Amino acid sequence: MIRSVIALVFAVVLASCASKPIVAVPKPTIKSIAIVPATNPLAYTIYNANPALVMFFPIASLGYSLDGRAKAKLFTEKVIATKVTLGLELTNAMAASLREYGYSVQVLENVKRAPNAPDDIDYDNIEHSADALVHLSFPEVGLLSPRLSTQYVPRLNASGVVFVRGHRDYLYDETIYYGADAREGKRGTIVADAKFAYPDFDFVLNNLSSVLGAFSAGAREVAKRMSEQIHEAVK
Repeated sequence: MIRSVIALVFAVVLASCASKPIVAVPKPTIKSIAIVPATNPLAYTIYNANPALVMFFPIASLGYSLDGRAKAKLFTEKVIATKVTLGLELTNAMAASLREYGYSVQVLENVKRAPNAPDDIDYDNIEHSADALVHLSFPEVGLLSPRLSTQYVPRLNASGVVFVRGHRDYLYDETIYYGADAREGKRGTIVADAKFAYPDFDFVLNNLSSVLGAFSAGAREVAKRMSEQIHEAVK
């Protein structure tokens, strides 16, 4: 008897839930956008994707790994010493591109950040009056020597998040890959110009202006692609 009552109650509850229409949360109207600027990377990477050393020469691979770390450290020091403004370049390019789509854009200043984790931000605590907040960041910037290649090519990966107060989900949350991680025809990737390829590490250090030019070109291309995607996501 008790089981029958429980089953009946359960059936009534299910029927009640099924009869209630699912109310879709309307997409907010976005006319103004505030940008949390991208910061310059804390480190720039150098990586050689050669699996042969790992598979057949593990001891040599260890030395190779240590050498790679030393190169990455030196590369980072050299790039930072140039007073690179990559974060500002991406931010300004994004602001200009979004304005071309008709949005009123404000680049926020004095955003509070943790020194060792500048992109760990509580969006609810950021003061702004825009309809949406766009946060830009660089998961990785550096150079990669792909498998079966001795050349170094640029690797610039940039992320964007669109946050609207009162909405549980982000309206946009994507990473755009420029250069080494790009695949022809794949969404969210941009193949770098072939001129941005460097034969060895010494050449990289002696041609930092070209490398920084590759990063700048990547930032502009990423801003153009990401602004297009954001416009499609929020319109």
